[in-house]
Amino acid sequence: MFKKGPGVGLDLGPLVLGALDLGALVLAPHPQAPDIRGKVQQERTLTPMWGWGMVLGVEKRWLMRRGKISALATLGVALVVLGVALTAACSPGENSIDGIRRALGVTPGTFYNFGADGQVVFEAHCKSMDFAPDTAYDVKNEKGDTITASSVIKVTCGDSQFSTVGFTSVYMSDGAKPLLFANSQQFATIRIQNNDRSIPLINFAWRNVKNSFVGTASVVQLCDQNNNPILAFAGSAVNTFATDVAKSTMFQVKDDRLGKGYVWISRGSYTRVDKALMG
Repeated sequence: MFKKGPGVGLDLGPLVLGALDLGALVLAPHPQAPDIRGKVQQERTLTPMWGWGMVLGVEKRWLMRRGKISALATLGVALVVLGVALTAACSPGENSIDGIRRALGVTPGTFYNFGADGQVVFEAHCKSMDFAPDTAYDVKNEKGDTITASSVIKVTCGDSQFSTVGFTSVYMSDGAKPLLFANSQQFATIRIQNNDRSIPLINFAWRNVKNSFVGTASVVQLCDQNNNPILAFAGSAVNTFATDVAKSTMFQVKDDRLGKGYVWISRGSYTRVDKALMG
């Protein structure tokens, strides 16, 4: 309970509230209380109900909380942006072989095997395609360790499977067909009609079609194991990827007008050149 002390004010224990000012309450020290006027002066006078020190302390704590909330919000936004960036950077998408294989899982195309003379000896159209080494044919030691990896390729063609080995194998998605400008039969015909061996067959083929591939940046020629040209395609951008099948390469071919497609070759050779070098 408050007790009325000497003088005018109320005794609040160690402090006596002296003359009441409508603008501020002036602290008067109790005779037995320590002199804290210097400290009070530093914190300024008290408002009628709150000390400025208390007000400033509350405001400071509020500002600190608001600062923390703002900082946390900023950090949260930064983490979201970073997560999106990392997802875009790390996700396979179609700029990695894993992403391309997922795309082929829903993309129709044609699988070919070529003989030693560049002739097609097997052909199958697939509503989707996947490929992998057939590990059932791996050579292993007594401990089960692989000594020699299998050369057999297991191909999933839609809902069916088949195995192949020893041939030059090519898979071409339907989207890549508009980007194809020469096949094995066309190369065979060019070889007969143009017997000038000083000019590569690919140059003959390109001269006939280059006006239809305006904007092309790269030309790729595929050959079988005996270096007979079997396919040639062009695009404004050509990307290559290694696969888990030995001696194979995946091509991603893009064209601003004709779209995008994929070509995979195993046990063959290829040459990729800038269009400017084709003449």
